[in-house]
Amino acid sequence: MPIKRSAQRPAAKAEISASCASCRGFWKWFLFVAMGTALVVLGYVVAVMFQHVLNLTHVVNSLSGQMTGTRPDFAVPDAQTVQYKETGVGGLFLAYQACQPTFTGLCDDAGIYRLSQDGSKEMLIKSVRSIAGAPQTNELLQPLSASPDGKILVLGAWAFGSNRNANDKRVWLYDLNKGAVVAKSAGVPADAIFSPDYAYAAYAVTDNNDIRDVMIVSFISDKTVSGAKADEGRTFKNQNGTADLVWKDAKTLAVTVYSVPSGTEASSIPVKVGEKTIKLK
Repeated sequence: MPIKRSAQRPAAKAEISASCASCRGFWKWFLFVAMGTALVVLGYVVAVMFQHVLNLTHVVNSLSGQMTGTRPDFAVPDAQTVQYKETGVGGLFLAYQACQPTFTGLCDDAGIYRLSQDGSKEMLIKSVRSIAGAPQTNELLQPLSASPDGKILVLGAWAFGSNRNANDKRVWLYDLNKGAVVAKSAGVPADAIFSPDYAYAAYAVTDNNDIRDVMIVSFISDKTVSGAKADEGRTFKNQNGTADLVWKDAKTLAVTVYSVPSGTEASSIPVKVGEKTIKLK
């Protein structure tokens, strides 16, 4: 007896064929998305690895500079790529070398030098990036002040060509004889006055356009260790809007006291009435 073929078989074949075509389309789309994602991830990994290589190169060069006294990747002071800037501190200058921007901004650098009597450049710090504890940002260590003998530099951190943020209280004490940072603090404003031995820093606190408080910070503990407060009807603010702070010795700070201005314009000028003395133990 002959087998009767189903009339629906061609239709079933068509459905299967359509289903297969749909599957093929799905897998093509899936492979396309997967390959795109893989390329994005690969690109990110390559970029991260490249940045790590740059950072590692910088570290190696910095260590090399510290060990040999030279900085292979820092141009010589007379190179045309170096920008020179007077710091306004103790006759010191910056020799700044820019670079192509990176993710971290670590490729630029600067040296600190002074001019000798014969006009030659005496390089004091070949690379501020090589200083232990230097910021790992686009900020560079730059001079805030120097000891009278020029052996101790007080360094702050800000981007080359910009002004230091007055609220940035980080400072580094760099001993030129030792070639290293000997103290660091996060509580010293840019206008602080340092004791002769650089163990302490004193600064005035401005509040409501007046100065009635003076604080002293220890570099050893990085904490406030003493201070003074103006008496009623008195202020530490002089006619220039600042405070007169003078270290008499390594542990004695003198603060000039003024009367509080009031009334007419003629009497608005502060009048010196005395001095407060802060003695540290």
